[in-house]
Amino acid sequence: MRSPRLFTAGRPALLAITLFLAGAFSATVVRGGTDQAAQPAGLTISGDAGLIFSIIKPDQTSAYEAAITKLKEAFGKIDPNKIDDPALKQQAASRKQQAASWTIYKAVEPGPNGTVLYVSVLQPAVKDADYNVFKIISEAFPTEATELYKAASGGFVSMNKTTLLKLTDFK
Repeated sequence: MRSPRLFTAGRPALLAITLFLAGAFSATVVRGGTDQAAQPAGLTISGDAGLIFSIIKPDQTSAYEAAITKLKEAFGKIDPNKIDDPALKQQAASRKQQAASWTIYKAVEPGPNGTVLYVSVLQPAVKDADYNVFKIISEAFPTEATELYKAASGGFVSMNKTTLLKLTDFK
């Protein structure tokens, strides 16, 4: 006898439902063409956790992934112990916290028109910290940030963020 299933949709349907829910329950950060900014001046999460859904054109994933690689390098350069200025030291400590709680996933299944979904999971989120990838890169690599931004921003189809508040856990 077959056991009943709560959900029987295949992977493409599951991805479509996930994208629908992401759009329905998230704040749109960017939609549209290549001339729009990839990320706003401030991309903050005010809750306990957050999700950022970046939908990238299939022929632009290498530029986006190059920016993410540079982001990882930028986080690696941050050392709060080498900073004397208290305000900059605090900012560096916040960036280290962001790096420790930020994971980026790439969807295996293609989205509509072959787009690629990247999901940033921010858990726990550093409340009110700026998650603008290119701002963080520019802090460590000011001369490279503009070129990375130009290369990657044309690939964005849309970007949404969702701020999450913890309801419960099952520990």
